[in-house]
Amino acid sequence: MSTKEGESSASDVSAPASTDQKTGDADETSTLPVIDVVKEPPSQPTDTPQESLDDSRQQTELQPEASQPEAALYPGIGGNDGFISAATMAGMSVPSNGESSGLALNADTSTFSSILAELDDIGTRLGSDLQYGSNGGPVPVSVPMPPPFGAEGGMVPPPPPMGPDGVPLPPPPPPGSSLAMDVSIPGVDKRIVVKSNAKFRPFHWQVVPNKDILGSFWATCRDLVETIDHERFAEMFAIDETDSSKLKIQREQKKLLMETSKARNIGIFLSGCKLTVAQISAKLLATEQSSTLPLESIMQLKRFQPTQEDHDVYKKYTGSVNDLQDVDQFMIQLCAVPKLSQLLDLQLLVQEFPLQLEEMGPIVQRCIKACQEVLSPSFRVLLEYVLAIGNFINGNTKKGTAYGVRLSTLNKLMSVRSRDRNYTMLHYIVETVTPVFPDLKELPSTMQHVRECAELSLFSLSSEVDVMEKDLNKIVRNAELLAEKNPSPEETSFRDQVMDFADVHREQLKEIKLSSKAMVSQYREIVALFAESKSMDSDELFGYINDFLGKLERIISQEEAKRVAEMKAAARREEERERMEYGGKGDDGSGPPKKPTRKGKRPSREGYLEKLSGGKHRSAKWDRRFFQLSNLGSMNYFKKEGTKMLGSIYLRGILLELDNEDKSIISFAADDRQWQLKAPSVDEAQAWLTDMQYYS
Repeated sequence: MSTKEGESSASDVSAPASTDQKTGDADETSTLPVIDVVKEPPSQPTDTPQESLDDSRQQTELQPEASQPEAALYPGIGGNDGFISAATMAGMSVPSNGESSGLALNADTSTFSSILAELDDIGTRLGSDLQYGSNGGPVPVSVPMPPPFGAEGGMVPPPPPMGPDGVPLPPPPPPGSSLAMDVSIPGVDKRIVVKSNAKFRPFHWQVVPNKDILGSFWATCRDLVETIDHERFAEMFAIDETDSSKLKIQREQKKLLMETSKARNIGIFLSGCKLTVAQISAKLLATEQSSTLPLESIMQLKRFQPTQEDHDVYKKYTGSVNDLQDVDQFMIQLCAVPKLSQLLDLQLLVQEFPLQLEEMGPIVQRCIKACQEVLSPSFRVLLEYVLAIGNFINGNTKKGTAYGVRLSTLNKLMSVRSRDRNYTMLHYIVETVTPVFPDLKELPSTMQHVRECAELSLFSLSSEVDVMEKDLNKIVRNAELLAEKNPSPEETSFRDQVMDFADVHREQLKEIKLSSKAMVSQYREIVALFAESKSMDSDELFGYINDFLGKLERIISQEEAKRVAEMKAAARREEERERMEYGGKGDDGSGPPKKPTRKGKRPSREGYLEKLSGGKHRSAKWDRRFFQLSNLGSMNYFKKEGTKMLGSIYLRGILLELDNEDKSIISFAADDRQWQLKAPSVDEAQAWLTDMQYYS
């Protein structure tokens, strides 16, 4: 060290202020922390605190008395009582036993050199590379002393990390030790210590905050961690890092020839398939449902079957197959399966064809019934009334009269409203046509198949039947090609089974094809009958009718509810009139006689009867309906029990009698029409008649 550097070091260090020094003066002076030496009183008194402070501000060098020997100023040098560090000798303030402070060392070059020489001599004598601290203890050279906190070049350590509840977290375990967690809560008389050498996947529980533990069950519950069989639990639940790392290394070492995305999809398929290529090949040559591959697996195999590009890639590969990943090995084995593409196509057709056949048959039959419902006389009668009312409205307008209308006109009946905007043309038709044509109420239920087929295209269905016929021919052709060149016994057997399959389903397809032709023929008849466009498909035409039937059903329901409410109101008025007429009068001649009363409660009855329906527009027939005689005197009827009510007959004032020829038939006239209800037996008819006559 040069003289100038020594002077700088000495001038930057000042003696610490005494205990009676003012706080303000102490703040103005920046002093380095002191490293204590062996407590031995100095032989020479130090400067006063104020003098030391002034000398520090003037950056003057403090000189020890010349009469003092060097050994007295630096105790421990050349002796065994203790040693001071080289840093202290370089110019730090050296307090003694606390009685006096302010002694500073001269840091000139000669003194510092002699100190270093003396320390080297001590290290040589001891035979060890040691530094000695202020307490005289050895410190290994390999671990240098850290700079004192607050000194120049020093660092204040960060505070320990805090837990979620403000409690400092415990320090991490030292390297190489087992995982140990010591959890404690202030105020809880127990500590939870968990030690484990194994690693587990985390258990995602919901923890009670530490601040809520006190006063709860958890503060006093027992710690049973030590009762767990640690070895067995670790054996069952611990993460096997060895096997996973080996598997990862093994995967990294193996090659992948195909694209990553395709390899991932094939890997997903293999994880669910659990079949070898040999087993897959055997199942492709079977026709029994229990022996073949599932339809989903066949579709996935068609998606992943090797292309010509895949064949070329694997042919060029000259390495070992075992060096490839599982998906590549699987693809290489698939490339070796003979006629794979033909087998997959054939299996797909064989498995899909019965499902298509089973689904197509009922759909075609429903469409045929829908066509028959549109051609029914009831629907034609409705169109006659619509045309008549339309001509009456437009007769004196620019629109004029018409001989016919498009079926789309049916949905415009709701747009013609009365003056009060609450009554429409469809309301009028229901109100006026129903008494002369009662079957109008049942039209929405009798045309149910039209409503079911409103979104189906008959032309598309007919085309699908033609495609099915082509698929069946393709099945036969592929089976013949499969066994054309050097077939194996398995391939020959498979071809014979496919031929039998085709013969059985060809007969079923022939029936469906005939029904499909009849369906198209009837639909063309509808188009011609109502003068609609020949290019109009059934989903459009049936859609018009379906929308109209929905509106008609809603209006009929509203009108029926209104009629029932009016009947109930009329019945209440009649009862009130009779009560006012006969009520409060005795039989002693003082007033009008009381109305005779009937004993027992008002009768009610329900069950199935046959109703004769028909008229001048259709042939008469017996329809089975569910009837309900209510205690309000009305006869309600439904298509089936639990369904929507179709109509109601108010019995008061109606003449009821049994038919002269068939005593199981009840005849009466109501609502401007003749009714005939047929019971299953004569006794039941008599029981119904008796109860109905109670109200008539």
